[in-house]
Amino acid sequence: MTKRNHYLLEITKWTMEELQNEIDSYKQLGGVGVKDTIRRNQAEDELNWRNEKGYYDLTPEEIQQEEIEREK
Repeated sequence: MTKRNHYLLEITKWTMEELQNEIDSYKQLGGVGVKDTIRRNQAEDELNWRNEKGYYDLTPEEIQQEEIEREK
């Protein structure tokens, strides 16, 4: 099984672990660039949105299905 490169995916497609690892990686860095800051902010926004909606333990595919069901 090949390891997927989550950096090639939209942030909404990342797993919770990938989001948390992305956010945590910036805590160890100093002098990050603008693109890195934007990426971190997007990851934090997605993580917070999932927590607010109760999607913390769901995969991106399960979240998409839940959103489709809510629209009905």
